[in-house]
Parts: sequence; C-alpha cells; structure tokens
Amino acid sequence: MIAIIAVIVLLIGGLVAFLLLRPTIEVKEFVGLDQTEVKAWIKQNGIETKGIIFREEYSFDYDEGYIVSQSIESGKKVRKDVKMDFVVSSGADPDELISVPDIESMYKEEIQDWIKANKLQKTKVISAFNEDVESGAVVSYEFKNSDADTFTRSSILNIAVSKGPQPAGSATVNDFTGQAFSIVEAWGKTNKVNI
Repeated sequence: MIAIIAVIVLLIGGLVAFLLLRPTIEVKEFVGLDQTEVKAWIKQNGIETKGIIFREEYSFDYDEGYIVSQSIESGKKVRKDVKMDFVVSSGADPDELISVPDIESMYKEEIQDWIKANKLQKTKVISAFNEDVESGAVVSYEFKNSDADTFTRSSILNIAVSKGPQPAGSATVNDFTGQAFSIVEAWGKTNKVNI
C-alpha cells in the first residue's frame, strides 16, 4: 500500500514538475524586424535577459538595428530562462570597396540609383545652373579622401549636376508712353533689363 502511494506521489510530482518546467513561450520570426521588437517580446514574456545575447555584424541586406539571424527558429517553444543569440545589423560595411562607374557620362537619376543601390553614405549630388551643360548631366565631381580605385562606401564624393541655363527673371513693363528716356533707362537698370 505504501508503495502504491509513493508511486502516485511520484507521478503527481513528476506531472506538476513537467507542467511547471515545460516550455510555453513561442518564439517569433524576428529576422528583418527592428531590435526593439525583440526587446519588447522579451519584456512581454518575462524572459530572463541574462540568457539573451545580441551580436552586431555588418549586413548589406539589413539596415542598422535590424535582426539578421536568430539562434532558435520561429515556432519553437521555450522557457523564461532560454539562452538565445541574435545577430543585429550594423548596416553595410563602410570599408567595402565600391566600383565607380563612368560618372561623367551619367545623369542625375542614374547617379542617385547608383548611390542607393550601393548604400553610399557620403556621396552627395549638388544641382546648380550651368549655361554649357544640359540639365541633369554631370558638370564635375570630386573625391575628397580617396580616388576611383580606393573608393569605399564611406568615402566622400561630391558630384555637381547641371540644372541647365538659369531662367531669365521677369519684370512688369510699365507704359512709358510720353515719358523721358531717362525714366525708361532707370527702370531697365533697376529690373536688369537691357534697353
């Protein structure tokens, strides 16, 4: 009889321990999400932070602060004392060499596409009026801390693009009938109009 009671107590104890210690928190898919969403999930589920590790790595595919990978796949159930690693993007590698196209033959839209496609951090396009170069075409460009062979994502490159010829200003023409020519000349100088 005592043996039966001992077996029942052990079974009940084992069942209680199983229910209390079994994993109940479902892991979400965090890849591609902001790191703050992981931290919110940890807090919401009361997960012990000492077992959570965030490591930073450069990633071209994910912007800075976004999750690149997680050590436990989504859908798996874990306990509050789970040990889990996350790789967080530091953004694209600023020291990666970037191939420089023939900038002189490009137009503003092509340059902006090249900047975006390569996630260039310090390449700037400046537009200015130019009488000699058609609108959208490159007027000049200047490397600051590199050249075409050593150009990296963090290198400084300024590109000047033409806005075409500066449009003429406008002036309202008065009725000068019967007035002295000196008044017409004064109006011309004030409004920068050749008489």
